[in-house]
Amino acid sequence: MCRFLDEKERWGRFVYPKINLPDVLMGQVKKANGKSVVFSTATDAYQPLEAKFGVTRACLELLSKVNCRIDILTKSTLVARDIDLIAKFDRPSIGFSMSYHDERLRAAFEDDSAPIRARVDTLKMFRQKGVATWIFMSPILPLVTNIDRIIEIAAATGCDLSMDFLTPYPRILRSLAISYRKLGLNFDDAMCLLASSEFRKAQKLRAIEKASRLGVLLTCY
Repeated sequence: MCRFLDEKERWGRFVYPKINLPDVLMGQVKKANGKSVVFSTATDAYQPLEAKFGVTRACLELLSKVNCRIDILTKSTLVARDIDLIAKFDRPSIGFSMSYHDERLRAAFEDDSAPIRARVDTLKMFRQKGVATWIFMSPILPLVTNIDRIIEIAAATGCDLSMDFLTPYPRILRSLAISYRKLGLNFDDAMCLLASSEFRKAQKLRAIEKASRLGVLLTCY
């Protein structure tokens, strides 16, 4: 992760593809037998360079030869490329991160990520293939993330929902501050809310009430 690297570029503007990952996995794939494998907790397995290098697909092909379950979290509709392979696993699941409910917000924070509508359509595509789907409402950004609207999206698509707040690493905060200013929002006010336990508690209670009313299975972190 970037906090361990002496990287000068702005957060979100650099990537180091682990092109040797399939070779490493080949020697360890038997360890995954009978277990659950997550793609991935620290970065996105379907970043644009995946279309060039095919690292994630190669790993999926190796894992498909053992009896394991896979869970994939992404922001990219490139995951649809591997839908037939993913559907062959035992009880696979696909999740999309979603901090925003509309394109204006998404463009301000993640201008090179998949549009919200495209993410929703991809989730529906996987559901039609019998793959479990979920939305990860994270990071929750004060003054930006509309919890009610995202829960409504989960309800409309039949997805489970998980939620978590922003982890305020300094490098990420510098990048986020730029996006807040684009929208004319006060970044300092947002960070004060983020640091407030009362704000977090109120947001969780609001989400629990809304999700329960709409029949959405919610997990809070």
